[in-house]
Amino acid sequence: MKLGKLSLIAALALSSTLYAESDMKVSGHAKLWYQTMDHGGINDKGLFSYDSAAGNEWGDLGVQLKATGSFNDHITYGVALNGVTSLGLENHLVGAETTRNNWTTNTGGVNGTSSQPFWFHEVFINYKAAENTNVKLGRQELDTPLAFTEKWNATSNSFEALVAVNSDLPDTTLVAAWISKGNGATSSIASAPQVFGAETQFNGYMRYNELGNKGGALAVAAINNSIQSLPLQAWIYHIPQVANAIWVQADASAKDMGPLNSASLQVIGASIGTQGAAEDALKADAFGTGNIKTGDTTALAAKVAMSAGMFNAYAAFSTISEGNLPVANTATNYKKTKLPTASIFSDGMVAAQPDTTSFKVGAGAKFDGVGTLAVSYASYDVGKNAGYQNPNVNSGGPASMGFIAQNIVQDDIDLREIDVVFKTKIKDIDVAAMYIDVDKTYVPGGANYGTYDNKIVRIVATLNF
Repeated sequence: MKLGKLSLIAALALSSTLYAESDMKVSGHAKLWYQTMDHGGINDKGLFSYDSAAGNEWGDLGVQLKATGSFNDHITYGVALNGVTSLGLENHLVGAETTRNNWTTNTGGVNGTSSQPFWFHEVFINYKAAENTNVKLGRQELDTPLAFTEKWNATSNSFEALVAVNSDLPDTTLVAAWISKGNGATSSIASAPQVFGAETQFNGYMRYNELGNKGGALAVAAINNSIQSLPLQAWIYHIPQVANAIWVQADASAKDMGPLNSASLQVIGASIGTQGAAEDALKADAFGTGNIKTGDTTALAAKVAMSAGMFNAYAAFSTISEGNLPVANTATNYKKTKLPTASIFSDGMVAAQPDTTSFKVGAGAKFDGVGTLAVSYASYDVGKNAGYQNPNVNSGGPASMGFIAQNIVQDDIDLREIDVVFKTKIKDIDVAAMYIDVDKTYVPGGANYGTYDNKIVRIVATLNF
């Protein structure tokens, strides 16, 4: 019997047995996610206007129920169940869901007739093997620079992995992880990033049909805190037959500097490049584009931030070389990135693309008893990345800005984004309202990608329990 096919009665019986034998704690959240867009490239009715033809209103309710506990002093566990529903708002308020429904078929909800998806987001055991060594195995969330769980959507992706953490060395944490599967991307190397959230089926991690590889990734890291105000971290990734990557990061910080409450400086260096079957396929022009270069993509980024009283401000810069792969989340076909120049829309699909230079400035304020307000402006110059194969092509949906720049008669694309985000709490509900203005976009809108503007409103209401 598959775990996902357990009956409700069996699941309840299992949970009651666990509860009786351990110190189980139950938590979770319900997240209502809605987005509307005024797309300049098509005959769109505008913001907050349902349009079945344009399909630029998206929505879902994502719910997570999580149970954690311990069996003894060295074994703990966690189980999290995710579910998503459109609430029947299709044909009324939304034209598409924010999560792909592949649990039972390739379609569902708004786009088909299958049942709404639910799946085990996490099922893990954490074993304390020694005083300073922990091993966590099973389905779990990860937070590493180039393979991580994204939580911006109504639901999130997770991994099937084994993670060992050791802290025997003074002020140093060592991490080793084997990642076998994930539900953040499809099995096609050419697919666009997962704009509408996690897949509900788990595929071999970066196992691509075009390459015939077996999937999986190895990640090792060292995180050093010898200087408390200057933590250092270095990550190395090996994805057999696909890619190798390195991420190095330093974060300097100081508090109570005259009129400043705090100040910080972050510096990032990264590299990612193809190897094995992926490199051979590129050299043989297996994709038929004539792009056969195989050089690594390298990135350098920095961010300076400060706060004073109720205000904060920051400035960030990044520059990325030409190459085959974006410096972004390998778990979601490069949707999100941890580079500090990423904006809400201009994320891994723009800021992390090869041959891209970016800068971003932002400021915010906290109003006691009201909420927080943040405003940012970002500018991106995305080049043609000549001779290299961009992975995120238009396959019936959005394409990365790198792919667009390479396929239009233009040396590069200059793009800017303005984000305004207000967050508050209404009784028990956390509310985030976002206004996003992008002057050029990767979202479909006629024959000419990369030339249309988008005005977007996104509202996310979350009830944590």
